[in-house]
Amino acid sequence: MPRGNSRVGIAPVLVRDRTASTTSSDAVLPLPDICLVALMDRQALESSWRTQAAEAWQNCGLVLTTQYGMPIDPRNFHRMFKARAKKAGVPEISVHSARRTCASLLVALNVHPGSRCRSCATARSQ
Repeated sequence: MPRGNSRVGIAPVLVRDRTASTTSSDAVLPLPDICLVALMDRQALESSWRTQAAEAWQNCGLVLTTQYGMPIDPRNFHRMFKARAKKAGVPEISVHSARRTCASLLVALNVHPGSRCRSCATARSQ
């Protein structure tokens, strides 16, 4: 996979645009349909924000940004994460714990164990 800055359309794989320390760290990961739908929704929202922001838009190259295209501050991300959990009516957990929840959801979606490990960046099946 070529390295550098490139615009990649949404596809059913997670593409990392960086130099990895190991071959396994640079692997193309399967992306469950539920994630693809969420990313497509986010892409539509970002497109709307980009139009509204016009020349104020800053293209930082990240998938999740503020309404002006800037990186999301970690404290703000945490607040949004908590608000989403409350709105969804699910228990509030740490962002780190969401990784374990992701593994459980991938099991429920019958994702292959090897793909689960790669998606959650673990060395063993969850």
